[in-house]
Amino acid sequence: MYYKYRYIHTNGSTSYGPFSTVKSLTIQELTDSAALDAYTELTVAFPEVATATGYQVFRSTKKNKGYKKLATVATNSYYDTCLIAGNTYYYKIKPLTVDTTGKSVVGKFGEVITLKAKALPEVDDVSVEAKTKALEFKWSNRNDMSAVQIYIATSDNKKTKWSKYVLSSDSFTLDKLTANKKYYYKVRYIYFYGSTSYSVFTPVKNITTK
Repeated sequence: MYYKYRYIHTNGSTSYGPFSTVKSLTIQELTDSAALDAYTELTVAFPEVATATGYQVFRSTKKNKGYKKLATVATNSYYDTCLIAGNTYYYKIKPLTVDTTGKSVVGKFGEVITLKAKALPEVDDVSVEAKTKALEFKWSNRNDMSAVQIYIATSDNKKTKWSKYVLSSDSFTLDKLTANKKYYYKVRYIYFYGSTSYSVFTPVKNITTK
């Protein structure tokens, strides 16, 4: 988008100065810049445009399509929340200005800003002990995660139907199992904060009940 401006002087009458040369209103040389605040939050920063009175912020999960307007901000940064941990997000910015008639004018999109939300940590401290017709799971901490999710099954293949358990405690005993039977399990974290995010699963392991 292009614009030009001129000075106006009022002193009993109104006088106008000459128009400036035509200028282009866009954001140039945008770089992938952000402060990672949390697993589901990002601060999107972009170069300031001297003539801009504000900025429209758009976001998509695909680089070349699907952009939706999030907000209009007065400064050259935007704090985005309720994201999914570990996901990549794409942002485009349109600067805003006001022409000589006081009408709001929207500029062109700047370059795409690509940002990735911080991934959840992997579960690394789960211990499993075989009991009589039971399995006891323990973990020392949840790394500030909301919960631990345990998947358990009697096989490990593409057709496996996993039983799922979500725990916010530091241990879990699964009883009423079959004695001397092999069970397969995998574990991941769940994080609830405006949205629901999951860590990657631990590798599938197996253990036999007593």
